[in-house]
Amino acid sequence: MTAVNASAGVTSKGATNTREVAAASPRGASVELVAVTRTFGSVTAVDKLTLAVEAGEFLTLLGPSGSGKSTVLMLLAGFLEPGAGEIRVDGRNISRVPAHRRNQGVVFQNYALFPHMTVRENLAYPLAARGIGGAQRDALIVRTGERVRIQELLDRYPHQLSGGQQQRVALARALVFQPPLLLMDESLSALDRNLREEMQYELKELHHQLRTTIIFVTHDQGEALTMSDRVAVLQAGSLAQLGRPREIYERPVNSFVARFLGDTNFLDATVGGSSGDIVEIKTSAGYCLFASATEATPAGRKLRAMVRPEALELLAPGGMDQPSPDGTSATRLTGRIDRAVFVGGFHRYWIRIGDSELCAKVPTMTRQRVFGVGDAVDVVIHAKDLLLLQD
Repeated sequence: MTAVNASAGVTSKGATNTREVAAASPRGASVELVAVTRTFGSVTAVDKLTLAVEAGEFLTLLGPSGSGKSTVLMLLAGFLEPGAGEIRVDGRNISRVPAHRRNQGVVFQNYALFPHMTVRENLAYPLAARGIGGAQRDALIVRTGERVRIQELLDRYPHQLSGGQQQRVALARALVFQPPLLLMDESLSALDRNLREEMQYELKELHHQLRTTIIFVTHDQGEALTMSDRVAVLQAGSLAQLGRPREIYERPVNSFVARFLGDTNFLDATVGGSSGDIVEIKTSAGYCLFASATEATPAGRKLRAMVRPEALELLAPGGMDQPSPDGTSATRLTGRIDRAVFVGGFHRYWIRIGDSELCAKVPTMTRQRVFGVGDAVDVVIHAKDLLLLQD
């Protein structure tokens, strides 16, 4: 009951003024967390978290289990109160405002639909709680049903719907009263892979149409990168990195973010000379490589370098050198294929180079040679793709 009330945004008197709801702007709300902390006994789930979400933005809270992302969402929804710090929506401190008085939609992993109500009645519930009835209520239900493509399901009960259809109904119920803020907690995780990918694109398209601010919680990296305007990566209740999907994928700030955002090759190395933002490093296996540094790095410093598997180029030994896309330096190493796996859209190779092993991903639909186990191969690493991490 609580989950539905939070989605409905009922006031303490049980309803808000119809005129206020009708006049509500579809513009998304700005959200700000200022040094927010939440503990459970001796465990600190959220630790002095400061984060600003722009009005109309699609922000994803991404992190492993225990990183604090769901706790942050529960704080935003009003089911938990922060032990310290403030939560502001459109500049107003709502830290102590109860869930039923926050005008925001909430979609949970289990959808929390009323089983004894039809789809139409589920959608009507948050409207009735606001005193909206008659033709206005029917128009909002029809319009929302069309937007999320459930107009033909309005007279069915939840048990008559597939998982994907139930997910759409839960989304429609959270959107029907046009909230400026929509909170979604692992809301696509119960769907099978194909339906989940379809809903990712549909939700992103719906966001473009409505411009509601969406804060989405997931542990799925692909989901976060596909849908978000920005991604906030959480680590042990703190903000590890905030940025646009491509930025955090290609330029992670530390090993945790690099590892969590996808497959990564790590190399322990020592810094040598530098020229601008291009640094020469020597790996623990004794190889000299050119890398990209985001800040000044003194010679002799030991650190970790990373390169994504899809950034590696594989060539037949002695083949023609490939120019670096941006004209920067590149390094060519010779190794041998230890393992090779066909994974539909790409081939995955593990290449043994001396005492080191690198993983490479090569798209299937390219003209590059397909290698087999035992084949000799040259690996080209461009300096722009080999990033030095400051941890």
